[in-house]
Amino acid sequence: MVTNIKYEKTRNGLPALWESGGGSTNTGSAHIVAGPNGEKLTPLYIRTGGHLSNREHALFAIRKGMYYISTWHHRGDANVQVYMIDDIIDEHVILSTKYTFVDNQWDIEPPDYLHDAINASMDKAKSYHCRIPYFANIEAYESKLITKRKEEKK
Repeated sequence: MVTNIKYEKTRNGLPALWESGGGSTNTGSAHIVAGPNGEKLTPLYIRTGGHLSNREHALFAIRKGMYYISTWHHRGDANVQVYMIDDIIDEHVILSTKYTFVDNQWDIEPPDYLHDAINASMDKAKSYHCRIPYFANIEAYESKLITKRKEEKK
């Protein structure tokens, strides 16, 4: 199945998607962005202020071949859609469904390299009032910030 969603545009004009979501008492949802090999990506921006609970937490530049994982749960029964980014046209990302988890089973078993991203999406959807990114290369992001601040002081 093919679907499309609207993306954010960065200051530099890059297409980007947010890692977002979190859990409430009995329900929750999450959206995770992963690299073409299921790896964590370095965010362009991490929100640290304002209303964070179950909202947007980390912004990632996107390109064709990356994964977008959408999870929803109700009382622990999870539905997971693993999409691949097929194209970026105008203001929309074209996604194709690769793997679906419904009724405690996969339609097609996803490859091992996606398991960490899928588990992070499930964990984030269950995280009560989540306020942080779950699947991001935080160390690289912090290192980039430190380098940027040092350059600004020069």
